[in-house]
Order: sequence, then C-alpha cells, then structure tokens
Amino acid sequence: MGIKAFPVCLFILIFSQTYAQQPNIGAISGLVKDSATKKGLSLATVSVFKLTDSSIVSFKLCDDKGGFEIRNIPLNQTLKIVTTFEGYEVDRREVRLTASANYSIGTILLKPTSKSLDEVIVKSERPPIIVKKDTIEFNATAFKTLPNALVEDLFKKLPGMQVDRDGNITYNGRPVSRIYVDGKSFFNDNYKAATQILPSAIVANVQVYDDKEQLDATQKNTDYNKIINLKLKQNVKKSTFGKVSTSGGTDNRYELAGAVNFLRDTVQLTLIGYKNNLNRGIFNSSEMRAIGAFNRNWTTMTNNDNGTYTINNISFGGGTTAETESAGGGINFNHAPTKYTSFYAQYFVSHEDGYTNENINNLYINNDTINKYNIFNQLASIKTIQNLNFGFKTKSKSGNRSLTLNVGNQWSVLNSSTFNATINSNNQVGTLLNSNGKLDQSVNPKNYYHSLFFSSKLFEKNDKYRAISFQQYYNVVQNPTNFLTEIDNLSLIPTPSNTMIRQLRFFNPQKLFIINRMVLSGWKKKNTSFVLASNFDINNAKNTIVTYLQHIGNKNYDSVDANLTSDVNVSNSILKITPQFDLSIKKYMLTLSGTFFNAHQNINISNKSFNNYKDTYIYSLLYFSFYKQGGLRLSFDQQINLPLAKDLTPIVDNTNPVFVFSGNLKLQAEKTSTFKITFRKFIVKKQLNLNYELLYGNTQNPIIQSVKILSNGKQEIKSMNAGNRHSLVMRLGISKSFQKINRYNHSVNLNLSYQNMITPTVFNETEFSQKVNVFKTTVGNSFNWQDKFNLYYSYSYTANINRFTKKFTADVLSNVQNLDVEVTARLFKKVSFNTTLLANKIVYENLPALPVNLFINPSISVYFLKEDKGEIKFIVRDLLNRNNNFSRNVIGNNITETNTNVLGRYFMLTFSYNFKTFKNEQNNKVNW
Repeated sequence: MGIKAFPVCLFILIFSQTYAQQPNIGAISGLVKDSATKKGLSLATVSVFKLTDSSIVSFKLCDDKGGFEIRNIPLNQTLKIVTTFEGYEVDRREVRLTASANYSIGTILLKPTSKSLDEVIVKSERPPIIVKKDTIEFNATAFKTLPNALVEDLFKKLPGMQVDRDGNITYNGRPVSRIYVDGKSFFNDNYKAATQILPSAIVANVQVYDDKEQLDATQKNTDYNKIINLKLKQNVKKSTFGKVSTSGGTDNRYELAGAVNFLRDTVQLTLIGYKNNLNRGIFNSSEMRAIGAFNRNWTTMTNNDNGTYTINNISFGGGTTAETESAGGGINFNHAPTKYTSFYAQYFVSHEDGYTNENINNLYINNDTINKYNIFNQLASIKTIQNLNFGFKTKSKSGNRSLTLNVGNQWSVLNSSTFNATINSNNQVGTLLNSNGKLDQSVNPKNYYHSLFFSSKLFEKNDKYRAISFQQYYNVVQNPTNFLTEIDNLSLIPTPSNTMIRQLRFFNPQKLFIINRMVLSGWKKKNTSFVLASNFDINNAKNTIVTYLQHIGNKNYDSVDANLTSDVNVSNSILKITPQFDLSIKKYMLTLSGTFFNAHQNINISNKSFNNYKDTYIYSLLYFSFYKQGGLRLSFDQQINLPLAKDLTPIVDNTNPVFVFSGNLKLQAEKTSTFKITFRKFIVKKQLNLNYELLYGNTQNPIIQSVKILSNGKQEIKSMNAGNRHSLVMRLGISKSFQKINRYNHSVNLNLSYQNMITPTVFNETEFSQKVNVFKTTVGNSFNWQDKFNLYYSYSYTANINRFTKKFTADVLSNVQNLDVEVTARLFKKVSFNTTLLANKIVYENLPALPVNLFINPSISVYFLKEDKGEIKFIVRDLLNRNNNFSRNVIGNNITETNTNVLGRYFMLTFSYNFKTFKNEQNNKVNW
C-alpha cells in the first residue's frame, strides 16, 4: 500500500465503524419555553439519564428558538429527562422509547424562580452543561476518565473543547489564554501546569468565559479569547509532584531525567536535571513546560524536527549536531503572594558535545550549464550555556493599573572544528576547483534583555475612561568570535595552481535593540473612539573586524590584512506616530489609521577604502480593517523594513574562501503592502469550524543575495535590491467534531492551500524571476474510544511548480508527501501499546529519487503502583532502520541536497515514576 493510499483507507475504516447504522437507537425532540412569556429558552440544557443508576446517556443545549433533538437514545429502557436553566425551576419526566425510534416530547414549560440552579437541582441530576449568563459550566463528574487521567484528558472529552498535540486549548474555535483554579492563578499564566499536572478526579466543575482583559487599545476589533476556571472538589494548598526516569539501551544509549515540584499555597519551586545521548529533549516540550512551570510571565520557545527544543533560550537536551551528548539542570522559582502580584526566577545550565557528518550537493543551473559543488563537512562542537531570568507582574486592586517586568541574561561558550572538503565542477569543462582544510570557530556570546509593560487608567466616569500604556523591550547582544581558516585550494582553470589560505579573523559584533511604545486611548463618543500610538525604536549594530594572516615559514598570525579589517557601525533611529480611528455599529467595526514613519540610518566605517553613508526614510503608511464579529475581516497594512547590518557591511567575509560574502552600502529599505481577507466561523450546534484566508503581499526593493560564479569555481555572494516580490496565498480549513458522551470522541479536519510567489533572483549578474506555485492538501483525524483506543494521523500532499522567466533554466516540478500516525491501545488495564509512524517522500521530476524516510517507533508500557504512578516501557526506535536525513531544496536556479548522519535503530528500556501528593488547608492528604 502506497503512502498516499494509507490515510484514505484508514479514514474510511474509522468513519464506517464509528458511524455505522445502529438500529436499536432513537431520538427525542421538543421545545423548551418560558411558562409566562411562551418564548423559547435558548441554551437551556436537556439531559437524559438512565432511571436505574442515574448515569448520563446524552444531553443537548437548546437552539435560539428553544428547540432540541437528542439522538442515539437507546430503545426499551426507562429514561429520565431533566430540563434545567438558570433562574427557572427544574422539569423532570420519564419516557421509554419502543419500536418508534423518534419521539416528540412536545413543549416543556419552565417556571421562573428566584432560587439559583444549585438550590433546585439534586447532585445526581446535575446536567453535563449549564449556561449562567456569560459563563458555560461543565459538570466534570459527567465525563468519565481513567484513574490516572489529568485535566487535559478531561478537556478532550468536553463538547466544544479542542486540545492539540502540544497541549494548546481552544473552545468553540477561540484560544484559551488563561486557566484559574478556584478563581485564582495557578502557576500564574501557565495553563499547561494546571492541565498537565492536576488529576482530573479532583475537579468538580469547569467554567468557561470571555477574557475581556486581553486586548490592547489598538486591537479591539477581534473576538475575545477564553478563560477557564477549574472548581476543585477540595482545596489544594500543599503538594509535591513530578517525574523521574532512567533509560538504558543498545549502542550504549542512555538517559537520566528528573523534575520535581514543591507547591506550598502560592509558592512553587522546581528542580530539573538530565543527561542523555539520544539527541532529543528530556520528556517532551509540553511536559517540560508543565512540569517546570514555565510560561509564567515571559516565554519564548523553539521546536526542532529532531525532537529538541528550547524554552526562554534554555536547552533541555539534544542539540544542533546530528549526534549529541547533553547534560544540564537548574531551578525555577514562582511566587504569587496575592492575587494581584506574582514574580519568578530561573537559573539553568546546559552542556552539549556533538558531531555531524554532512554531505551537500549544491547545483546552480544556467540554461545548459550546471555548476556543481560537492561539499563534505565533518563538524565537532562543544557548547555550554547559562541562563538567568527573573521578573514580576503586579496590578492594583481596582485593576486600573498594571506593571510587568521580565529580565534575562545568557552566557555561552562555543568551540567547534570543521573539516571541509569542496569540489566544484562544471558540466562543460569538468572540475574547476578542489578545496580542503579546516575551519575552527570559538564564540563567547552574551545576551541581556528586559521587557517592561505599564498601563494605567487616567480617568473613569460613566464607563468612559482615558488610559495610557507604555511598553519597552531592551536587548543587548555580544558575539565575540575567533575564526581560523586553514584551507588549501587547487584551481585547475586556466592552469593548475595551488593556493594556501592561512587566516585568523576576529569578529566582535554588538547589537543594541530598543523598542519604546506608548498608547493613549479612551477618547470615545457614541460609536466612535480614538487612539494615539507612538514608537521610538533604536537598532544599532557595531562590529570590530580584524583579520590576521600567516606568512610562509611563520606559525604566528601577526600580519594584519588592512583590506579585511575595519570598525563598522550601523545605527538606526525610528519614529512612528499612529493615530487610529474606530467606528463600531452593532457587530461591525471599521478601523482606520495612518502611520508617520521617519527613520535615520547612519553607517560609519573606519576602513578608508569605503565612505561613510547615511540615509533618511520618510513614509506615510496606511492601515484599515473592516470586521464583523465572529466572521469576516478585511484589512490592508503597510510596513517598512530597513536593511540589516550584515547586508550593509562592505568588508568581505572570506572565512570560507570558496564562498565569499559582502554587503552593499547602497541598499534601500523594503516596503511591504499586504491585503488580507479572513473568515472564521464556529457553528456550535454542529461543532463545525470553518476558516478561510486570502492574502496578497507586494514588497518593493526586496533585499536578496546575488550569486556570481567565477571562472575558477569560487562564488561571490552580495546583498542587493531587486525587482518587486509578489505573493498570493489562499487557505481553506474545515474541521468537525463528533462525540457521544463517555463513548467516543472523534474529530476530522481538511486544510487546502495555494501559494503563488514571484521572487526576483540574480545569478551571474543576470536578473530573472522565479515563479512558484504550491498546492497543499492536509487531512487529519483524531479518534478516542473510551480511553481504550486512540488514533491520530495527519497526511499532507504538496505539489510545487517552479518556473523561470527569460528561459533561464527548465521548470522544476516536485511533490512532497508526509504522513504522521500515532496509535495507542490500552486493551488491558495495566498494559498499553503505542506506535508512531513518520513517513516522508520527496519526488522531483528529472532529478534522481531521494530515499523514502520511514520512521517507526513501537513501544509497550506496563503500569504498576497505585494510580499507575510507575511505568516500565520498552521502546524500539526506528524499527525498520530506515530513518535518514536526506533533504532537497530549490531556491531560484539553485538546488541543494543535504544528507547527515543519524542515530539509527536502537532498543531501550525505560523506568518512569510519576509522583503526586496533594494536601488541603488542614495538612490532610486529599484522596479522590
């Protein structure tokens, strides 16, 4: 079975088994109305229970007219129908469906009452969902989970709640921004600490409502995100929880990892340590963010394809090399003494020792001429990184003022040595160049940043207020670098000649990046409002470049090359003033703004071979947005991007003498205009999510890298402005969820996209355009049956068509297929089977086929101890030993093929222990 046919067959099998005709079920329909006004009660809850044991069968929220239809009702059973709505008495009645599969219960009239719903309903009849004004409340006990299930597992069973594989949560299509526990912040804003740590069994109710504090004054024309509040059965005041694991496998593979949390009311302390040679992060990124209580106030995160990741620039195992041995540890402290104040501190250190063997085939095609570079790199590197981060968040009791500060420091030491061998050939004349030698690098980066946000209401009267907010981001980066080049070049054209390059180059780049933003808001009159925003940004880059040469017969590098030595200072100051006007009528909002953009760019160079350069940019930029709440948005935006220091620096960079880079002092700024149409609609009744996006972008004076191949095979690469770049993107997404309470949860999705890009390219001083058309289709499926069987798969097919103007080279046609499958079966209470499958196939017409990357990882887990705290797992990584790291990329007339070494197949046995102890205010252990 081919990779393309597999997901289709799997989808048909799942769908047909799940939704096959069931003859022994029926449906109940009716209307719910106010007994006095006879108006339909929208969002009233109709629940169906078994009369024998009061277990929930199904439920439904009424539509706008008070109507409901509940399907999948069993026949020949006595059932109790309970109708509830906040502010009304409860209606109870019994029914029994027989041969007639569809039953109309008629009109249910509810009588108003001054009592709350909790006062008029018994515990066993509490409906799965209750609507209280602007709050949706789920009864957690109505949704069955495993004994060791977490809050995240409970969320996956709630109607309208979606949890992706990284733990991100949406409700009815809107992202969840925060989660509270009993109305208070839990680990501050890190909701994954609550969803991936707390057991679901201690949760009584889950409340969902709008996050009305999320929006900046200039970003009002959007839908609210959501806040979730977990109401616990018992108050949790003290706890100790975490995870430790140890692993050993074939080929001397090993891993030791542990993270422990101590929670004492509002204080939380985390200790983390790890060591492995598996070239991956400990646990996984979602687990680590939860266990470590990150994302408290300030979080940046990167994920890599090989399973490594960083949080706040902190590495948790693995590395950039193909095979890495890594170790590290640290401490994370969080404290929220009041509901208005919280602060945190982190210190982590990591060490990586790795190597990579890399083979690169680099082709440049010019009509019938093909220049080919065969490059082999053997890299060994050692890196140590230290991180210290701290910050706090506070707001006044009235909520009128708030202040947030985050500070971070990072110190690193990186030493690497690369053996490089390069052969350049031309299909017309044969081999041009043979180069080999070593490239050694030593870097000591230092990185400091702080971010500050302050907001305050200046005046408040009759719900009309004026407010001011100030935001600053400050970042200083230093990267002192020593780069040693010892390369021998054998040039064969026009006659054989050998050149020995012995060069030691010092770089000391220093970057200063400051963003200052102030927003004044609150000028309101009827349906209109006015906001004034201003930015003053500073972006300076200073680099001291000193190049030493080694003369023949002299081992020391003591001769300065004046042509390759200079101080280069690029300073940018940018002023932006943006008045914004908003007009809102019912569900519609129109936003108009104009930005006065004024930037000064100065370039000072100590090398007298180059002149200093300065430029001033003055623009009037436009922005408009037309928005319909819960649906359509049209917007137009303009942005200016100044040339970067690396693109401006004219001092030649020949650290690899085969590929020589240089900047361009005469570069102009890029101006990008973007028109965008988006439509997003979530149909609650059908659990159907629709989204569409159309985007057109035009960039004037785009900055590109021109390539010129000399007759001796060397490359000269230079920054330059080119003709306009165009981009058209269309995306369509459809997803739907199916659910039968305590039976199955099933979601399917389909995403289609088309992208058309016209990108200017310059090769050998000839400018042409690359016209790229990309068609992509992605289908996905997630299925859970009573927590005994889980299936996830995602399949994508991408077709690329690359064409070139001026008949520069032949068209390049390609397609890429990706398949991601995970199956988990827990058919026995204490035994779980899991298999992941990753497949990747890349096909380029008129080019040799690349090997199919097939990566299968089966495992079996045995759980023991109370609440399945202990786990022994046997893992086979890369069962078929077919994982490879081949890739092919086409940019302009350049085709790059890369292959690096991989770990290969190994077997591993892992022991893990999850510990969780929760205590209440009386210091008594909480049992559930």
